[in-house]
Amino acid sequence: MFDRVSDALTTVPGVERVSAINHLPISGDVWTFGYTIPGRAAPAPGQEPGAVYRVVRPGYFATMQIPLLRGREFSDRDNAQAARVVIVNERLARHQWPGRNPVGETLQARVPSADDRVNVPAKRFTIIGVVRNVHQSDWTGDPAEEFYLPYLQRADAWDQTHLAFVVRTRVDPRSIFAAVGTAVRSVDPHVAISDLMPMEEIIGDKLWRSTLSAVLLGSFAAIALVLAAVGIYGVISYSVRQRRQEIGIRMALGAESSDVLSLALRESLGPAFAGIAVGVVLSLGATRWLASLLYGVAATDPWTFTIVSTGLLLVVCLATVIPAWRAIDANVLNALRDE
Repeated sequence: MFDRVSDALTTVPGVERVSAINHLPISGDVWTFGYTIPGRAAPAPGQEPGAVYRVVRPGYFATMQIPLLRGREFSDRDNAQAARVVIVNERLARHQWPGRNPVGETLQARVPSADDRVNVPAKRFTIIGVVRNVHQSDWTGDPAEEFYLPYLQRADAWDQTHLAFVVRTRVDPRSIFAAVGTAVRSVDPHVAISDLMPMEEIIGDKLWRSTLSAVLLGSFAAIALVLAAVGIYGVISYSVRQRRQEIGIRMALGAESSDVLSLALRESLGPAFAGIAVGVVLSLGATRWLASLLYGVAATDPWTFTIVSTGLLLVVCLATVIPAWRAIDANVLNALRDE
């Protein structure tokens, strides 16, 4: 039936690729099983390394645009009559075969079935490919070790009946929802279709709490940055204005405008650099609490620190130069008589 549904979906206008997996990424379903490497010393009971397990149909990695780093993807030839094969992710490959190509190596695992999830004999699988790491449960931390098995080699009733189709389109996915439903029901009108939505919505539904926390934290951080900039500007500009008499005397004695500006900047930037250095150190110490709210950018992203620090230094420079230039441009006698 899945083959007929897949064929029907490929006829929908705008569809590029179709495949399926037993558990979608970020779906919350993460099954982890222990595995061993034949020929190596057996780990102590309960100490076997674990890997996330997935069952996919041919074309899954191309459909989801998960890069194939080595070897090949599953094909229709990887069926129940063929040798057992497996595709591992980059992290598992680097852990077990650092600096080597694992294609052709053997992995042994006990993959439970719907009929027996305890007394399952270990089976050997030949590695035929390595794919890029994928976050399966959330965005935090590093992706877990993972291996993929071909759907056509899984006779398990659960894996045969619990699959999520993935469809890559050339158009807005929402525009073909009705056509997709029609295509599926053309195979079996009694099939119930659920969770028909773009992948971005699936991810958004799982991460809305983290997204809300990040938005609130970012808003408060922006407000704090604005208040800090206003405070810095006010304090430094007031300090420079208090030195109008000194500036007037220096100008009366023949000091150049550039000399006065340089002196004012040196005296203002010294404390500014010290404050920014302390702030950077404290921020680095707080990054471990921020890491869980970030994706695609490191908590210690150097560009973030550089932009914020540069912005604060610019505020200091403006707060120094503007009042200092006004004092320089003012009548020297008026500056000396002031106060």
